[in-house]
Amino acid sequence: MPEGQEQFESRIVKPYQRRSRSLQQLFPKLFIEGLATRDFEPALRCLMGAEAALSPSTISRLNAGFKAEYEDWTRSSLSGLPIVYVWVDGIYIKAGLADERACLLVVMGADVTGKKHLLAMEEGYRESKESWLAVLGRLKARGMNEPGVAIGDGGLGFWAAAGEVWRQTKQQRCWVHKLRNVLDKLPHKERVEAAKSLRAIYLSRTREEAKSKVITLVKSWRGIYDRAAECLMDDLECLRFLISRQSTTSTSARRTRSSRCLPQSDYAPTR
Repeated sequence: MPEGQEQFESRIVKPYQRRSRSLQQLFPKLFIEGLATRDFEPALRCLMGAEAALSPSTISRLNAGFKAEYEDWTRSSLSGLPIVYVWVDGIYIKAGLADERACLLVVMGADVTGKKHLLAMEEGYRESKESWLAVLGRLKARGMNEPGVAIGDGGLGFWAAAGEVWRQTKQQRCWVHKLRNVLDKLPHKERVEAAKSLRAIYLSRTREEAKSKVITLVKSWRGIYDRAAECLMDDLECLRFLISRQSTTSTSARRTRSSRCLPQSDYAPTR
């Protein structure tokens, strides 16, 4: 190196880094999308070029590394992470799962600052109670507290499991799922205005205001769109926590769509 010249340091590939961050992030994605080991080589060639060393042993080594990282993550402690809200869902994908009825059971959580964390992502049999019991049991074993509110769709498996593992957690139906289910029962010409009315419900400042909007909307649909009206009324009590807590200073409150109806003490996570 000529005297006085600064040593070159790449901002893309760090010292001793053997693969780029984009490749490191792409590999798990390809695995989740269902690619078999033999399919990785042609897929990665498009990114890395024809001359890249991508032997079956290299792919297997990357695969083993990804699985090891996943196993370490599933055993990581959650005891120091106070979770207030959780969102749960079952995602059905082609992901190399032999049984077509299998799915990924996903749990996302928000801590007291509003920051979201991926807490669990495991293969399950459909969205059965037994599968969810296993997922929630492992979260508890990792030290996770009981969240204040759990948000999910109408699948009965999760709620049955949650009632056994998280006895003090409030239940809330997912408004996204509810909105989609209601709109699906309306003709396309009515969906834009209906979506505005439904959003106005969960943006209400009080529970009474939200219920009044629900009743008004249901009355306007009766006799015309009865299936949509019945869908909106279904599990209405489980939608009681969908009132948005308005705040001009707290981004986390807006982000999590927390409930104004619950007293502040009800938000506190419990062990």
